[in-house]
Amino acid sequence: MAADLVVGIDVGTRSTKGVLVSVADGRVLATATRSHDTQLRADGGVEQDADAVWWGETRDVCAELAAQAPADGAVRALGLSSFGPCLVPVDSSGSALRPGMLYGIDTRATEQTEELAAAHPDAAERFGMPFSSQSLTPKRRWVEHHEPEVAAAADGWMTANAFLAMRLTGNRVLDHHQAAYWAPDVPSDAIWSDGVAGELIATGTGLPSGIPVVIGSSDGATDPVGAGVGPGPVALVRYGSTLGMTITTTGAGRAVDGLWRTPGNRPGETMYVGGLSAPGSVTAWFREHLASGSSYATLLAEAARSRPGANGVLALPYFAGERTPFRDPHARGVFAGVGLGTTRGDLYRAVLEGAALGMRHLLGAARAGGLEVSSARAVGGGAGRLWTQIVSDATGLRQEVVDPQLGAPLGAARLAAEGAGLAGPDDEAWVRVVRVVEPDRTASTRYDELFPLFRRLYEATRDIVVEVREVVG
Repeated sequence: MAADLVVGIDVGTRSTKGVLVSVADGRVLATATRSHDTQLRADGGVEQDADAVWWGETRDVCAELAAQAPADGAVRALGLSSFGPCLVPVDSSGSALRPGMLYGIDTRATEQTEELAAAHPDAAERFGMPFSSQSLTPKRRWVEHHEPEVAAAADGWMTANAFLAMRLTGNRVLDHHQAAYWAPDVPSDAIWSDGVAGELIATGTGLPSGIPVVIGSSDGATDPVGAGVGPGPVALVRYGSTLGMTITTTGAGRAVDGLWRTPGNRPGETMYVGGLSAPGSVTAWFREHLASGSSYATLLAEAARSRPGANGVLALPYFAGERTPFRDPHARGVFAGVGLGTTRGDLYRAVLEGAALGMRHLLGAARAGGLEVSSARAVGGGAGRLWTQIVSDATGLRQEVVDPQLGAPLGAARLAAEGAGLAGPDDEAWVRVVRVVEPDRTASTRYDELFPLFRRLYEATRDIVVEVREVVG
């Protein structure tokens, strides 16, 4: 009998990744990646072409993985993951009517967000989170106001993974986790993350027609699955375009100020999710604009030679506003303390440290809300030795770094195996911890001293960065 294989796909901010996995032992047999860019608008919008990028790359990655399947194996299911929540309106045929609007880094719908917040002051208690740039309803209202012809033609509004499921199966479904971001009109017909959206009918993927396609969710929910993190005091920390944290509990839970509360992947689970909007994207910005021609390895080596505290440089990581643990779509990045002796390595380290101090702020909000966090598992392309060490030093968290560092696509594959009835949610054979990061006491003391200055720097510059932008138009 052929060995059971599953495919997991994750569409992210900067790339689409896929894995081909053996169900029996969780081994990743093959990987495939396609890189892409985002389009930045002057009004705060951040977009991608849903047809060409989300769907086109998913189709191509599936085909590449299918071609690498061993002769004695058979792909039994396909699972989906995406950045999120994103939004794209589609017509009656399922084609995108405009570019997809990305998650919380797309801040153009600030006016609509404020209107909803004023109308629903109890949103955190009722819906699990206040309205923010992460919410879907304000973005739909922005389209209705600014692009009425698009809204009039819309036959549906879809998240990224739902858009892919529709292209793959012809069915329109939504997962519970992302449905929460549709407040105040939360859909009641969503399915759980391991739910089958339908059978594969799309051509061009190279995968067997008729296999189940599992809806999955956004990476905030699929990353923990890939890392084997379920309900309990172990958080999931993901190092990607955003620096995020997910804490899973059982029961309905209650609102926690500074985090989003949503249904989890399975019945009876509640997730508390926080994400700093842009730390990983800031490292890409730094490399492109301040270190052209240099590799990330070179930048990390230079940052490692800079001491904790970046030789007196303190950075705010809010290059695309911020969503959690506070909501400020107008926030921007700041470098303070730059002098003639400041090196490129100091600046790059300050970027990494600013993100780590932001994570400390996020963790503090979780604990203040009564959530127990004792340690973390780390996933993502940015989970290298230096950045994970800085985060552990700044937060005091012990981190287990999971291999392969493809949490979301691996989580999608695992959900596919569950949805197809091939594996259970507690199969630890899928999880491999490759190293453990312990906080360094001396460095932690330095970050203890820097954290209140980090918070004061934001408070001191918050109004200035808004006024500067108003002056320059």
